[in-house]
Amino acid sequence: MTPVRLPIETDRLSIRPLVANDAEELHELYSDPGAMQYLDSELPSSVDESRSWVQTKIDLFERDDGMSLWALVERESGAVIGDVGLQWEDYDGVVVDLGCRLIARHWGKGYASEASRAVLEAGFRDLSVDRICAATHVENERAHRVLLALGGVRLREIHIYGMDMTLYEFSRP
Repeated sequence: MTPVRLPIETDRLSIRPLVANDAEELHELYSDPGAMQYLDSELPSSVDESRSWVQTKIDLFERDDGMSLWALVERESGAVIGDVGLQWEDYDGVVVDLGCRLIARHWGKGYASEASRAVLEAGFRDLSVDRICAATHVENERAHRVLLALGGVRLREIHIYGMDMTLYEFSRP
C-alpha cells in the first residue's frame, strides 16, 4: 500500500513523522492524567519514558509503511502540540484507525478538528481504503464532538483495550 504523503499542512498546523526529540515536548501530553484519562496506559514519569513511547511510534512508522501517529506541530510557534495519525488496528476487522491527542493547554482552539480533517483527507487521497475508523472512550465527550462534526458515523459501542469505546466510521467521499 502506498503510504500517506507527509508532511500534511493546514493553515495553522504541520503534521510530520515523529522524531525522538519530540518526546521533550510530548512529555507534557503523555504525563498528563487529564489529557490521557481515556487511554489504558501507565503514564510516563520522565522524559526518557516518553521517549520510549515516541520510539514505539517511530518503530511502527518504519514497520508499517508510515502508518503511525505523527507529530502535530503548531506552525506559528514550531512547537509540537500533540500527535495525530493513521494506524492499522484490529477491532472491527483490520481497519485504518484515526487518532489525535493534544496537550491540554491547546484544547479549545480547533486544532483537533483541523488536524483530524487534514489526516482524513490525506488518508483517503493516498490509501486504497473505503473507510477510516476511530474509536474513542464512551465518556470522552470532546472526542465525540470532534468526530461527529467531521462527519463520522457512530456505529456502535465496542469493548477494546479493556475499555468501553464508541466506534465511528468515515467513508471515502
